[in-house]
Amino acid sequence: MKIYFKIRSLQVFRLLKELGIFRLLFLCGALGLGFLFLLDFFTENPTIVALFSIGVVLLIHLKRGDYFFIISNFRNSIVIFFVEYLLLSLPILLIMLYHFNMVVIAYILGVFIIACIRLFNRRFLTGNFSL
Repeated sequence: MKIYFKIRSLQVFRLLKELGIFRLLFLCGALGLGFLFLLDFFTENPTIVALFSIGVVLLIHLKRGDYFFIISNFRNSIVIFFVEYLLLSLPILLIMLYHFNMVVIAYILGVFIIACIRLFNRRFLTGNFSL
């Protein structure tokens, strides 16, 4: 698991290096405005925001390109998926904890259930066995 997060951290540093300082500043500003909008919207509809976030995490899980690599090379793949999805949804979790909302428990449970979902091998389903 340590090796996996080392690989991921190298990917993040490479991405930040490729972005450059000006695009990174623009991206941080846009994310900050989005975070403020989300904070304002969350006070009115916490359940809708949580369900939307769970949907985004589910789509990320279904469209992973490295799913079978992680399953075949790491024993604790569910823990890897769960930690990665919690890190991705950290802003949502912080907003929920800031408002002391009980939706956070259901959100964490939903992320864990998504991390436990096993995907089928697309090559097996289509009958394309060529490498």
